[in-house]
Amino acid sequence: MTRVRRTAPAVLATTSWSRAPAMLWIALAATAACAGGRDRADRVDRVESASVGDAHPRRVVSPRWDTLWTRGGGAQDDTLLLMPWALAADSARVYVLDAAAYRLVAFRASDGSVAWISGRKGGGPGEFAGPTAIATLPAGGVAVADPRNSRITVLDTAGHVIRELRLASVSDARSMCALADGSLLLATAEDDQPLVLMTAFGRVYRRLALPWADLTDVPPLARQARLAATPDHASCVLALELGRGFATFDGTRFTAPHRYVEFFDLPRVEVRRTLRSRTQRVLERRIAAYDVAADGGEIAAAFEGRTAAGRRLIDLYDLRSGAYLRSYVLEASVSNLARWGGRYYLVAEREGYPVLLALEERASGARTEPTPRRPSRRAVH
Repeated sequence: MTRVRRTAPAVLATTSWSRAPAMLWIALAATAACAGGRDRADRVDRVESASVGDAHPRRVVSPRWDTLWTRGGGAQDDTLLLMPWALAADSARVYVLDAAAYRLVAFRASDGSVAWISGRKGGGPGEFAGPTAIATLPAGGVAVADPRNSRITVLDTAGHVIRELRLASVSDARSMCALADGSLLLATAEDDQPLVLMTAFGRVYRRLALPWADLTDVPPLARQARLAATPDHASCVLALELGRGFATFDGTRFTAPHRYVEFFDLPRVEVRRTLRSRTQRVLERRIAAYDVAADGGEIAAAFEGRTAAGRRLIDLYDLRSGAYLRSYVLEASVSNLARWGGRYYLVAEREGYPVLLALEERASGARTEPTPRRPSRRAVH
């Protein structure tokens, strides 16, 4: 199996931006190994946030984890994924958009076995030319955004294509979220109103600006966003990838934005224009929430930031109030995150290959350690 890695180019035409650098080499330990590994003692630490204008330290909780199952990681009979690009979950399945293979892989949430695989490279029915985002649907099934084919493909719970929605008036779709009425919210690279709301049958009926009033004139490359639906699809969480914070959208309006616990502003972007093109380049390399999920009344943000624990951090916030709750520091770097029913589904890397993990926190109390300490490159055990 060929190893495929993602890279983050320094200069990108239009608004394309890899949401994270190439997945890091990791050694999966107790929190990310095969089921039946050693138990970890509950523990709480604190990691100082390297913040700009906000010195709030994280409250890092290290509970006991059960690894329910793993898939992938290099074994010839278990390597099903080339380049996982997006991850989503519902009560029955975990969906992985495998961009390099131009397909969607559905795993059973119960044991990680493959439920079905759909898609191949091409422009015909059920084929993908450049899939970028997925979203679970309130009635079951999943939608796949494929801007190169100018469409969204909707699949049922068995992986069969049931309809295709045209994206003729939408330039791209970096992230996507489905609401309870079946409508889809898309995060795009449009200049003025980068959020697009379309009906379940593909009619665009509303375009929205981000809920930060001062971001209208900020280059699209700096204000990219990730979207995730709540389990009941009553609202979508919008998290900025390169700084600031997040907000929720109920289908009509956004809540007031909330800051990340590790706050920093959006990076400066250099924009160069010619008669035929526009090129954008981020001048400061920093990433905030590169993936987001909502479950159990909480928002979970996979965060890189500026600490030594970056890309192993999951910050949790109260869904209703936006208040910061706690953080986890995993022993493995992760590139994608989904949550459902209290489970964490993560894409990491083992021996140079992507691996999908299902983790569940044990219901045991955690101790708190009120004294802050400096971040360390040593994992929290």
